[in-house]
Amino acid sequence: MEDKKAMKKFGKVFMVIGFFYIILVFVIYYFIVKETGETPMLVFILQLLNGVGFFIMGFTINIINDRRMKEIDYLLENGVCLCATVDSVTIGTRIFRNIKNRKVICTYEEGGKKYIFKSDNIYRKVENNIHKGDTINVYADPEEYKKYYVDVKE
Repeated sequence: MEDKKAMKKFGKVFMVIGFFYIILVFVIYYFIVKETGETPMLVFILQLLNGVGFFIMGFTINIINDRRMKEIDYLLENGVCLCATVDSVTIGTRIFRNIKNRKVICTYEEGGKKYIFKSDNIYRKVENNIHKGDTINVYADPEEYKKYYVDVKE
């Protein structure tokens, strides 16, 4: 959950950068037109698209992150708490700021069925705290276990 909150800040930073970039483009464009009398439309449009791109990227990150956080909150409040057994902690290949992503993979058996749950990407070291065979809480939708949240806390 902490990673989701950090990602929300990341999205807001992109939105703020985009917003101020757009304002800066308009201000600079105004002074260029005022001083020279020329209107460099191609440069203006390209710079404006850069600012809009930053803003849209930040907005999209926030929308996707908010949906997932709402789903997690719903599952924490209304979901069934399953005690799953940790199978492994995998270290992924994606690197963000020299920190590799990790996922906790765990299984749960009920009524002869075996369910496999994977956590969201975790960007902190958890392999020292979570080991194979440990139990971990998984919050799942009572009607279908396809919607779930693996609660990885230190």
